[in-house]
Amino acid sequence: MTGRMFFAPDEEAAARARKSLAQQTPETFSGVDILDGQVKTFAGIVQLVEDNGASVAVGKRWQIALR
Repeated sequence: MTGRMFFAPDEEAAARARKSLAQQTPETFSGVDILDGQVKTFAGIVQLVEDNGASVAVGKRWQIALR
């Protein structure tokens, strides 16, 4: 089960998320909360990194889920 979900702002954050997922190490991110659209700080171990594709709206390409 996934916990908090947010959109990563850029490829650099998505790369850090993929590293956290692979190594199961905690990471801290700044991103847009999927539920309320607010920019927040998120911390935890990444459970999911989903690339929604280059054709989506700016800032909504990489969806990250933390536990």
